[in-house]
Amino acid sequence: MPAGGRCGHLRQRWGYHASVRAAADPGDPGAVGLRLRQVAMITLLVSLAASVTLAQASDAGGPVSPGAASAAIKQPVVGSPSHSYLVVPPENRSENRNLYWLGEALAEAMEQYLTWGGLDVASREDRRGVEREEMGIGPLMVPTIATRLKEAEEMKVDRLVLGSFITREAREGRGKGSQSGASRGAPPGTARDSTTATQREGGTTAAASGTEAAGRTVVVSFHVLDVTGSRRGPEHTVGPISLDDLPSLHRAVGMALLDAESLPRPASAPPAPTGSEAAPAAYEARVKSLLEEDPDKQARYLTRALQADQDYLRARLEMAMLLRDSGRLEEALTTLNARPLRGDPDLAAQAERLAGELHLEAGRPTPAIDALRRSLRWHDEAATHLALARALAARGDFQIASAELELARRLDPDDPEIAEVRALLAAPPKPKAEETPRSGGTNP
Repeated sequence: MPAGGRCGHLRQRWGYHASVRAAADPGDPGAVGLRLRQVAMITLLVSLAASVTLAQASDAGGPVSPGAASAAIKQPVVGSPSHSYLVVPPENRSENRNLYWLGEALAEAMEQYLTWGGLDVASREDRRGVEREEMGIGPLMVPTIATRLKEAEEMKVDRLVLGSFITREAREGRGKGSQSGASRGAPPGTARDSTTATQREGGTTAAASGTEAAGRTVVVSFHVLDVTGSRRGPEHTVGPISLDDLPSLHRAVGMALLDAESLPRPASAPPAPTGSEAAPAAYEARVKSLLEEDPDKQARYLTRALQADQDYLRARLEMAMLLRDSGRLEEALTTLNARPLRGDPDLAAQAERLAGELHLEAGRPTPAIDALRRSLRWHDEAATHLALARALAARGDFQIASAELELARRLDPDDPEIAEVRALLAAPPKPKAEETPRSGGTNP
């Protein structure tokens, strides 16, 4: 996904929503006029906002410099944070080395809640790209703090979230009890807690029976480093929370991070933790796939996740992306469409957009346009408008494509793909594309 900087595409995720799509058929001349009128209305509203800003500055007696209106429009809401964050997986300091995947799951939850809070958060894909290609850090390595600080500087963020977790036993009830024999930094192979009875082979979790299984808990500690000022914030602890209730663990850690940074809670409802999207075995298998560098191993874990839960949309989306990267476009489409694309609106929007991009790559602009418009109904995003502009241009609908480009520019004027699409639309018009039917069938 194109992004304006390391954290650009996550910045779009909770951006404002334009909701100005034409309901008529894109090929209808009336729809073209409606679309262009909507773009003109957006331009008028932005101009009015600029006029109000200038008037307020003038009334206050302050100087009004050229470009003050556009600069003021881009200002964050008063009281909103302006920091950018890199979250690295908390270190496993328990004696149960089978929980190697839990740190990645906790980092995903922290990223999710910071994004919900409107923060600029480096994505996992960007983080792993820097670690792998520029720093030689493997997914299971535990770098020093100095290395993490260098990584944060490389990604141009000013806040670094570090942490660790341990396991505890609770013999007297769920979520209570004393710490197990797993001490911080203890070498593997000496575990005495109940999680040693957990079977992880094949992406499944078979909990031990009795009160020990009911009381398996996790305690998470984290702190935030100010990268630019080289200051370490206080340590915060969450738990003990049952390992068998990952959604509650995710929610508690995410909320604790927002509170630790004194970040205001958004008015919208908090996101459903990723651990609540699927059966526990499916979720664990999918997180393990994130820690593999070999595409074949990633595919095996994702296959296990989908076998455990066929409706797991996030795993289906990631499997389709993996198939796309290997050039298997039709298999990727089949994977996406195996079940209805529903559930979390953001995920459903991503899935529909991916379906649209796959159709376009296969030479089918009309179904691509349909899928991209469905994606916009789920979530209005600049990247989707740009993909839709490309699909419309491929079909020869240059006027509507130009309108989509303008909508994308309004949503994210810094997106580098805007220049590419503008150049595409400036090229001499070509005849409308011939639809390429799917193999073994006709064009839908």
